[in-house]
Amino acid sequence: MDAKPPTYDELLEPNRRQARQIDELRAEVERLKAELEQSRRAGKRQAAPFSKGPPKADPRRPGRQPGHPPSHRTAPTPEQVDRTIEVPLPPECPECHAPLDEAPVTVHDQYQIDLPEPKPVITRYRVPVARCPACYRRARGRHPEPTSDALGSAAVQYGPRLLGFAADLKHRIGASDRKCSSVLTTLTGLVVCSAALVRSGHRLRQLARPSYDRLVEAARPSAVQHVDETGWKIGGRSAWLWVFADEHATL
Repeated sequence: MDAKPPTYDELLEPNRRQARQIDELRAEVERLKAELEQSRRAGKRQAAPFSKGPPKADPRRPGRQPGHPPSHRTAPTPEQVDRTIEVPLPPECPECHAPLDEAPVTVHDQYQIDLPEPKPVITRYRVPVARCPACYRRARGRHPEPTSDALGSAAVQYGPRLLGFAADLKHRIGASDRKCSSVLTTLTGLVVCSAALVRSGHRLRQLARPSYDRLVEAARPSAVQHVDETGWKIGGRSAWLWVFADEHATL
């Protein structure tokens, strides 16, 4: 007996089933895209309290909690005073305008701690250069303060304090070379290009390499190491920054 041929609906059922699966997959893709976008936006937000979600119904009171020992603003009297200014008394009372010539006066001390105005210090080194009369080799004088031995068109260099401050801003504070250059311009008025800071960073790396190698050798035999890692960027590519710390040093 011949088999019954499939009906038109039976022939279309596999296509309908595939169409339903495609619609379900598309809905799943759209849901995952929405979750990914929400995650990206959350990652770009600032730190707390903006990334903590909706506010709590009964939030904890900010600041020191009851029972915490007080902390006063009063600072100790400075031991060193760099300058003293005598403040004049007004000639008359600001309320009734009576003269204050014969009023009893008590002088109180007030202190203000401030930073000095950052002013670049430019040092000129007079470097003698000679040629040996015996072997005709070039000889020159050297001083321990300059960060470079360059002369001629490259004779203008930045000093160790300026470059050290820029390196601290970059590696401890986390500012970019361009931002370090902007900070130096704001503080001192010097226009330091970011390329010069990059080159000084390379020289600093070479100078610090022996200390880094000693830290590596000291960390290897340590009985306990606390390890942490975080995402990093090197030349725009993903990398990792590993930190090893014990009671003596941090690598």
